[in-house]
Amino acid sequence: MNEQITSLPSEIQKSLLRLQELKAEYLGIRERLVGLAQRIEKHRKTAAAASEESAKVGEQWRQQFREQDGELTKAIRDLKRQELDGRELAEEYTNLAKELQPEFELCQIETDKARRTFNTCREGIAERYLDHCLTESAAALLATPEAQVFVSNLEKKGLINPKRQLQNSSARLHANEIDAINASEKARTLRLGRLVESQINEARSTFEAQEDGTFQELKPIGKLPVEVLPKELESTIAMQRKLKDLSVQLGRQPQASA
Repeated sequence: MNEQITSLPSEIQKSLLRLQELKAEYLGIRERLVGLAQRIEKHRKTAAAASEESAKVGEQWRQQFREQDGELTKAIRDLKRQELDGRELAEEYTNLAKELQPEFELCQIETDKARRTFNTCREGIAERYLDHCLTESAAALLATPEAQVFVSNLEKKGLINPKRQLQNSSARLHANEIDAINASEKARTLRLGRLVESQINEARSTFEAQEDGTFQELKPIGKLPVEVLPKELESTIAMQRKLKDLSVQLGRQPQASA
């Protein structure tokens, strides 16, 4: 655990550690998925090459057969045997790819589930981590003399009123008076937001990039094309049906819906 993480509140530290576990689990399953996809693709390409070669050899012996006026020479018989061997080889490689398909599809579903679990955790901890960083940095910034002058000037412009407390007499106000106060508060907040945003945008051009290893770890992980589930599995019922079917094909106990 790096120094930056250990300086964070214990709740965030625990969440970050759990996130690392979920990330490792997700990437491990995804690596297996990629491996299966590569094996299937290799077998399919080999099958296609063997089939193409078989077809070429078939054309050769048929052409020679006609040129020999039907005489079955040794060369023609050898070519016929090569054609047959190539066709059988293509079928076997095709079968290998088909046999791996159920395992690939199940791994694809497991990868999707692990990714969604990781992302849910990542989004939650990212929100808490950034809230913590913002609160800490804002407290440090507003403690400076310059910030206190800035806040004082905002108050003078009527954009903030930190010392004013809402009166308990609001219950005695008429509805139209409450609406007017709310509208005034919204307008003031909007003016404050525009001013502060303008000041920040002007100042940030001089900022140097800040390294934040923890935030980098909280960024989304790009989704690989091989991870994309078929559209027909978007419904829960279809997913349950598919899992049951795959479990039967693989000789396993039916799994719970992902």
